[in-house]
Amino acid sequence: MTEHDFAALNFSTEDFPESERVAMLREHYGRTVLKAEIEGAEGMPFEARIESHILPDLHLLAGTLSAARITRTREQVADGNDDLALVVSRSGTIAVTSRGRETLLRPGEAVLTSSEDVTTFERFSTGDSFSVRIPRAVVLPLVIDVDDAIVRTIPQDSGALRLLTGYAGALMSESSLATSPLRQLAVSHLHDLLALALGATRDTAELAKGRGVKAARLREAKAYIASNSYRQDISVAASRRIWG
Repeated sequence: MTEHDFAALNFSTEDFPESERVAMLREHYGRTVLKAEIEGAEGMPFEARIESHILPDLHLLAGTLSAARITRTREQVADGNDDLALVVSRSGTIAVTSRGRETLLRPGEAVLTSSEDVTTFERFSTGDSFSVRIPRAVVLPLVIDVDDAIVRTIPQDSGALRLLTGYAGALMSESSLATSPLRQLAVSHLHDLLALALGATRDTAELAKGRGVKAARLREAKAYIASNSYRQDISVAASRRIWG
């Protein structure tokens, strides 16, 4: 994929009969995009809606999934993929097992996983999630200790995580990533924000303050103003939480 490449993919089980839904998700996403095995919970209706934006050195994925288990198996790990994935639970809980450890993601929390490890994600009920996938080689120089960050829960109150998910969500919903001149800039911003959420090096943190953080806060401020323009009491002081 070159710096100008971009792909937006959407999948919904609503397009298929109930009996075919798990098989179609495995075929269309499990083996090509997620590169993992998918099992629906026995005796429960299965549904999935996934939106995926693939760019050079960045893959954004958001969606809804019913109770299910997603596993990157030992056979699949042998494919040489070393991408790192930050997985955020937006609603519901996700049990994540990797490297002999298990963590339970609650709404708003996130965890970093590696495609080099056998990893299992298990949902117990329908919920929403969001993930950012980036090649390990891109993340390594930006973060103090990548391996220490893997399978370590990032709390809901992390400011960097909030900026990351808000900025990425806005880009996906506005289709901004489809515009070539803005694409690489947005990718750089998201790299900055991911590094801050994981524990950025000093140089990366300084760069991110004037680039990724500034862009995310500006977008957040614009969204706040747009959604609160009807209020007579709106002011910089009233919205200080945005500008910090």
